[in-house]
Amino acid sequence: MKRLIKFFKAMKRKIILAALLSVIFSSAESFAQTGSTPELNYDVKKVKPEGCELNNINLEQAHEKAQEDFTLLGRGEAIILIARPGTKDRQKELNALIERRLYTARAYLTDYLQKRTKESVITALGANNGAEYGVIEIYVSGSLFYVLASNPNFDIGFGSCDSPESDDKASRARRALLYPWLYNSKLKGKLKK
Repeated sequence: MKRLIKFFKAMKRKIILAALLSVIFSSAESFAQTGSTPELNYDVKKVKPEGCELNNINLEQAHEKAQEDFTLLGRGEAIILIARPGTKDRQKELNALIERRLYTARAYLTDYLQKRTKESVITALGANNGAEYGVIEIYVSGSLFYVLASNPNFDIGFGSCDSPESDDKASRARRALLYPWLYNSKLKGKLKK
């Protein structure tokens, strides 16, 4: 039985790797053919930040879709998140900002909600595609599922969308798993226990 479990875990990793490589190579092939970034299935000019609540809902729906695909098709459980900076993002540490956005989206599913393993959420940094706002593209089963946007030069909102002053101790601990709360020690010091 243990051998069978190890076999399935190994197969799961290979499927996740194959999905990621498929997205990367299809993007690279498109770049090689056209000399530009690949065509996306969304209008970059229409993508705008929607807020914490809708970010939560859309990422949770991606998780549910991935679970549904895994149950029905026996494949596609991985979620791929590709973060891209916006043309309005102007921070000195632009890569750090994009990595924080990516970290927060992944940590929302893996640490905050505890619905997925870290291995089942694959992350990558992408180039700007002309969108004004920084985006996180969510891919489920190799297809674009949704595009989340972030206000320029800010982290993307996930988790508790209420005022931090209304949090109890457990909520503060969960909120601290995500940016900007993860590094915001000034705010942590102001919160009452």
